[in-house]
Amino acid sequence: MFSLNHTFTERAHGDFRVDGASGQPEPVRPTATTPADSAPMKRLSLQLSATLHREAKLAALEDDETLNSMVVGLLRNYLRDRRTSLQPRSQQRG
Repeated sequence: MFSLNHTFTERAHGDFRVDGASGQPEPVRPTATTPADSAPMKRLSLQLSATLHREAKLAALEDDETLNSMVVGLLRNYLRDRRTSLQPRSQQRG
């Protein structure tokens, strides 16, 4: 289990996570991008309670991803599911 006492930082020039073995911050290496991901990027700010932020950051760490990648994935899944649910039933069946 990860300690709750670690400090996690996200900076404009890159994300950092705590190395499980050494306990030291290490940069998160960017993964290969898909054509859809190579589109121009926009920045989004969210206001979260400290508790929700901490829970989300720890969940991302446990899943070995950044908080940013977790939120982007959740948003993509939500929008995909929303598009599917808004389609007329005749289009949903195929």
